[in-house]
Amino acid sequence: LEEVRRAADLRDDRLHEIYAQQKDMMSFFGALFDGSGGRYGRTLEFIDAVLRYCVTVEMRFKFEFGRPRPAELAPEVMPIIETPGHGSYPSGHAVESTAIAHVLDAFSAMAGRPGIGRMAYRLRDRIAFNRVVAGVHYISDNDGGFDIGTRLATEALAKATAGTETPLQLLYLEAVKEWT
Repeated sequence: LEEVRRAADLRDDRLHEIYAQQKDMMSFFGALFDGSGGRYGRTLEFIDAVLRYCVTVEMRFKFEFGRPRPAELAPEVMPIIETPGHGSYPSGHAVESTAIAHVLDAFSAMAGRPGIGRMAYRLRDRIAFNRVVAGVHYISDNDGGFDIGTRLATEALAKATAGTETPLQLLYLEAVKEWT
């Protein structure tokens, strides 16, 4: 809780970012590779498929653990956004932003543009920490989310490159073409 209280000092500087990231993280990542243009449509579809998988898994964890949110234990935290009604662990933003960063890292490395991957992980760290700043997560929620997001993205990429002709693999192969 002390880390959450200290992070609150950044609220004024990050308020607009925090609000935007509640519903839209992808725009932030899209800025790293011109994701808003038409060139990377299959990449965005592949990422969306990975995110749907991530959300399903992360929500199972949230309901299983049922970890209280910071404001439930310390009302003086006073979150600056609406506190979600499910458990705090793991941070969904950490899971999802890690998965996005992992996928972008794989595609950008394949394309000889590793700087995109490095920036994606830095952006992931900021997005996840913004949830602590907002007062709705603990640092340990992010740590768990980073681990789960890495595992899920690794699994999704492994399935997409497994050699069997699945919809995920076909989408992946189309996305690869956008990067090469």
